[in-house]
This record gives sequence, structure tokens and C-alpha cells, in this order.
Amino acid sequence: IFNPDAKGKSIDALFDGLPFVEGKYKIVLAGYFSQPFDKKVEILISSHNLADKVILVKKFLETEERFHYLNAADIVLLPYESTYKRNKATSHILAECIVLRKAVIITNGVAEGDELVKRNELGLVLNDDPIDWSKNLNYALKNLNKIKETAWKNSVAIRHRWDYKEELKKVYEIS
Repeated sequence: IFNPDAKGKSIDALFDGLPFVEGKYKIVLAGYFSQPFDKKVEILISSHNLADKVILVKKFLETEERFHYLNAADIVLLPYESTYKRNKATSHILAECIVLRKAVIITNGVAEGDELVKRNELGLVLNDDPIDWSKNLNYALKNLNKIKETAWKNSVAIRHRWDYKEELKKVYEIS
């Protein structure tokens, strides 16, 4: 999860669902942490006994370093609150995942992003609630290779027919 403290993102439901995820996994939260967010993460990790499952990288990531983490990830999580659609923004991380051919798990309600992921089978789209997070993460862990291969193949197809920079301009309403 990149820029976990960004406006519109929410890790609460994700963390509430993690105790019900079977199998081995590690989640990396990387990016800027405000003091209140840092405290919130501490409480979530402690209350769900997730110290051995969560890696925190609490700093601004330069582009090269972010690409390093993106390349190392099996799946990139984009945990937005469903109300975020009103803000007319999607994640630039999604565009970077398409460029790097990475599978994503994104929550419903992200302007342009959730539909793009659904239409092009770039990963999974879920509701931002603990049950949906745990169910989809369990599915992803059991079907990781299939999800990664599908996202890899479909990202290539998108890159050949879709100018993601132009799409992001529409989403961010810039000229």
C-alpha cells in the first residue's frame, strides 16, 4: 500500500479483515505517515496482533524507490473509502501498476479506477469492509499466479490501446 495516509484512503476495514486471512502474507505500508495516522496504525497492528505481518516504511518515497517496492510486490492494494469517488480522483499508483504490469486489489468507488480494473481484469475489485477484504485476500493468495498472469497480459493490452496519461488528465481535471 503506497501513500497510505493520503486523503481518501482507509486501512481500517482491511486491517479488521486481516485476522481472517489464511496463508502466509506480508503487507507493506510505504509512504508518508502523519502523527495521527502513525498512532492509528500502531493501534490497528497491536489490536489485531499483526506485528509479524506488516512492514512499515514511514517516509516519502522517491520515484525510483517506489518502483523498487512496486516491482517487489505480488499485488498492490489500493484501499480507498467508497466515498472517495466524489473527490474525482484515482490513484497514480494504478497507472504505475499498469505500466509495471502489476495486479491490484482496489475498492469500489474509486473514480475511473475500479471500472478500469473490472473491465480489463487487472486484479480484484471489492467493497471496503472486513469481510470482503478477507474473502478477496484469501482468494488472491490461493490464485496468486493466475491473477498475476492475467494482470500481466491485460496490462500489456491496455498499454497498446490506451493512453493512461490522457485518462489521468480527465480524472484529475487538468488540461
